[in-house]
Amino acid sequence: MPDGPANFVDRILAHPPEGTALVLPFSWDEHGVHQSITVTYGQLAQRIGAVQAALHKQGFRRGDRVIVMFPVRLDLYSLVLGLLASGMAAVLIDTGMGTKKVLSAMKASRAKGIVSIHALLKHRWWIPTLWGLKKYSVDSHGLFMRSAGRMLAQPDSTPATVDVDADEHALITFTSGSTGRPKGADRTHALLTAQHLALAEHFPAEPGEVDMPCFPVVTLHNLCCGIPTVLPPVDFRAVAEADAKTVWAWAALHGVTRMSGAPAYIARLLDGLEDGTSEPPATLAAVGVGGARVSRELCARVGVTLPRVRGLVLYGSTEAEPIASVDFDDVLGAVGEGVLVGTPAEHAEVELVNLPEPVPVDLGPESVTPFLAGTGESGELIVRGPHVNRGYLDDEEATRANKLFERDGSVWHRTGDVARWDPQGRLWLTGRVKDLVHVGDRVVHPYPLEEALDQLDGVARACALQLDAAPTIVIQPAPGADLDVVQESVRDELSRRKQEGFVVWTVEAIPVDPRHNSKIDRVGLRERLNA
Repeated sequence: MPDGPANFVDRILAHPPEGTALVLPFSWDEHGVHQSITVTYGQLAQRIGAVQAALHKQGFRRGDRVIVMFPVRLDLYSLVLGLLASGMAAVLIDTGMGTKKVLSAMKASRAKGIVSIHALLKHRWWIPTLWGLKKYSVDSHGLFMRSAGRMLAQPDSTPATVDVDADEHALITFTSGSTGRPKGADRTHALLTAQHLALAEHFPAEPGEVDMPCFPVVTLHNLCCGIPTVLPPVDFRAVAEADAKTVWAWAALHGVTRMSGAPAYIARLLDGLEDGTSEPPATLAAVGVGGARVSRELCARVGVTLPRVRGLVLYGSTEAEPIASVDFDDVLGAVGEGVLVGTPAEHAEVELVNLPEPVPVDLGPESVTPFLAGTGESGELIVRGPHVNRGYLDDEEATRANKLFERDGSVWHRTGDVARWDPQGRLWLTGRVKDLVHVGDRVVHPYPLEEALDQLDGVARACALQLDAAPTIVIQPAPGADLDVVQESVRDELSRRKQEGFVVWTVEAIPVDPRHNSKIDRVGLRERLNA
């Protein structure tokens, strides 16, 4: 159990009120940022107090859950922190999941209210899931739907955090549920604090740091550290389409010292440096990339375009953050196949296991020892530690499918990633347990094969996939590539690697996840091609 205040928000309110907490752009185009707001810790505290007063006036009480679904802006952080300070839980649902899964997540959340946009709430008349919720719109109002602006327009006031139990719900994040219904990762006040402490130890902040993360939840960690957070001028629903020139100019204006984001976002920013339209800030010292597979090519591009900047691969998840990390230089100097994610973080205990069926959710006195992968073998990566969550919201089925319980009360999280150790004690990811491809009596791990195919001329993206008809290599050709030449080079590479038995298909575009625009959407691609 982490030492210190039980309510996570107390750590944020402890910083000097005159310090800069947030810098948020809210109007920009290719010519730059036109409107923005800078918020001090004192001003943020007053906004949190105002949210608390509004929530109380609207009849919300400790333990209530409120769905928060609108674009990243100051009101979002004020609302989330106001909920947490009041002993309530903020429920975050990714709209990129699709309508059915969003509605499923709403129902599973058992929330008392929702704060969202008119585009969703206008359907309140014929969506039963919305009928029983108190509804607040950030951009409109109407019958049975209040204006969130008016609701939150309380006079700024001093916040008064509720002295919560450490295991009370704080932040509930519904994941995509790509293999089934969405499940709500339950982050309690104790877990949020433990993840903050683990991140602070693994990535210690230096005096004078200014961070520009493209992962909005990182802002909560920064606020606990007292680090100014400059949010980038991007649409977080389409980070791969960011205007590089505008982002770099904004970073330079605020003296950003470190930044982070998904591979597609970082690659987009590198495009602006490579074509000469942008310049990085002289203050920039570190770039972190995570949320999806980080290629050697991307590591090399950062090394060339930002030679004085430290590059880091960040590996973690909502349920366990951080798990591991590695410098780009080590990635480029390493010999091996797959995705190198480095050595485990200080708080993370990591093992590789091959679990039997049925999976023994409740472990015996030997713990996971009987299931450990042998030397040089691959296995599913599991992790435990104080920063690993214990389960999913009101979902025993999902919890038992993704957790292993020790007799001492500790919990292992099953990441679903397949990995192996190298002689230096580093982790290499080779695929996902559910995405391994069976070719005859062989099991093919997709990442090493995809990494090799991605390097071929004319290949923009490759995916190894198990389809109903046959094991398949799906290729997204680069613009202008000769399809016959691409298919021939792919077959030659498969032959060279002794990976015969695949069917090779080309598609105009391989779909990627809506949140980071970086992970291959294997479920969507498989469904499309099987049809």
